[in-house]
Amino acid sequence: AEAKGLRGDFSLVMGTGTVQLTLNQDLGTARQLKLSLIHSTRASEDRAGLLTLDMQGNLSGLVKPLIPGRWLVIVEPPDGEWRLSGEVRIAGPSDTVQVALVPG
Repeated sequence: AEAKGLRGDFSLVMGTGTVQLTLNQDLGTARQLKLSLIHSTRASEDRAGLLTLDMQGNLSGLVKPLIPGRWLVIVEPPDGEWRLSGEVRIAGPSDTVQVALVPG
């Protein structure tokens, strides 16, 4: 991702579980990305899902509710060729969180 200059803006609306990802460049032929949400201290709470590209070029998906705490967000293609990551802090069930995802 770093060599490609790839970056992304991630948002999660806790009330609905809606995830949106906007990338700074086209995905090419990829239509889905893997999403991992890793809790900082409770592995049993980790989540995984898919972000799907729609006809307008937006990536979105749904996740089950997250407990409060610090979460690592990882997005990558199915082949694992590159990875974007960032960290969010969830305070409560009505939060909307946003983070810039960078290579790593």
